[in-house]
Parts: sequence; C-alpha cells; structure tokens
Amino acid sequence: MAALDVGDYLDVQVKGTSITMVPKKLIPKDDAWFCTPEWQRKEHEADEAIARGDVSGPFSSPRELIKHLRKKGKRGRR
Repeated sequence: MAALDVGDYLDVQVKGTSITMVPKKLIPKDDAWFCTPEWQRKEHEADEAIARGDVSGPFSSPRELIKHLRKKGKRGRR
C-alpha cells in the first residue's frame, strides 16, 4: 500500500498498456543546491566532524573568534 497524502505529487509514466505512478517531492529552485550529491557529501562530512568533537568554540567575543581563526589559518599554511 502506498503512503500517500492528499495533495502529494506523482510522476506518472505510461509505457504500453501500463501506467506507473511514483510519489515525488518538489524542491524549490532556490533550495536545489542542497540536494546535490556534492553538498550532501559535505553535509555528511560535517556531521562526522561534529560527532568526533572536531569543532571550535564557543567564543567569549568576536575578537576571540578572529584570534582563533587566524591561529588556525597559520597552522594550515605550513
């Protein structure tokens, strides 16, 4: 049994004497970037980094954040 709700969109395909209907979600154009394989890969990497505790902060002030970023940038340029 299909899990459909009133108002759901369906992709309808006709092949010979068969009709196939597949539920679809519509994504606004402005949000399509989020669904790209590359972005989803980066989201997964970020989730893994957070799970490992590989995060920075919190910072007591914007000045402390900038100091941290500059220090981290110098380590990355070696």
